[in-house]
Amino acid sequence: MKKGTDIGEAIKINEDGYVWIVDGQVFVKNQIGSGMPPLINPHGEVRLIINGMEVNHIVMASENDNIELEALDEERGLEVLVEVCTRAWK
Repeated sequence: MKKGTDIGEAIKINEDGYVWIVDGQVFVKNQIGSGMPPLINPHGEVRLIINGMEVNHIVMASENDNIELEALDEERGLEVLVEVCTRAWK
């Protein structure tokens, strides 16, 4: 940190980037200075598409990227086992 620079100024100069989602739309804020870049990590039930390419691992994102999320429609099988004890009814 330069001499004469207070900690508040240093934080503004080096701010981490971040990613957030609102109503299924992805937003990105780029890092400032030597802050950490914004990262996005897809999970199994969502398809992440950045600039037209599907991404399956953690990746840096940018405010300039075109980012889309698609929910994967997976039917999950449901199995129910019911046992009835007739002795309790007598």
